Amino acid sequence: MTFLIVCLFPVSWGAQSSRQADAERDIQAAKQAQEKGDYAQAVADYQTALKLMPDSPELHNNLGIAYYYRKEYEKAIEAFRQALKRNPDLRGANLCLGMGYIRTSQFEQTMKPLEKAISFNPKLRQAYINLSGSYVEVGKDEEALQILQRAEKIFPDDVEVLYSLGSLH
Repeated sequence: MTFLIVCLFPVSWGAQSSRQADAERDIQAAKQAQEKGDYAQAVADYQTALKLMPDSPELHNNLGIAYYYRKEYEKAIEAFRQALKRNPDLRGANLCLGMGYIRTSQFEQTMKPLEKAISFNPKLRQAYINLSGSYVEVGKDEEALQILQRAEKIFPDDVEVLYSLGSLH
């Protein structure tokens, strides 16, 4: 019995290495396509890589970014949600998910991911502005004001933050 288990491991590792190598090729092709602005090809390459590595939060995130640039926001949202399902602390995915919700006018949905993105990186100026705008869209002006006041403390001379704050007043 022990011999059988030991013999199976190299096959498993070899298959894993081959799958990972194939996925890496697809990932590199996707990155090259993105650099060229060919997001349709990037989507196809990330989808191929995901067939080999379906539990990779980073691959789901990258697929979401490619969809986002193609303006396929619903598909981007789903990819970001899949990334966060696998790793809730994946930093960029929270911001991107929030932005996808904004693009689809799902303003109630933006709050949680944008707040989480800000908690990971308090220097995300655009996250504060978008979060505030989402609160305004759902009629929560006081919350929007609080968000912009937080942003003003971090970015005291930022024109967009100050303008947003002034507009809200």
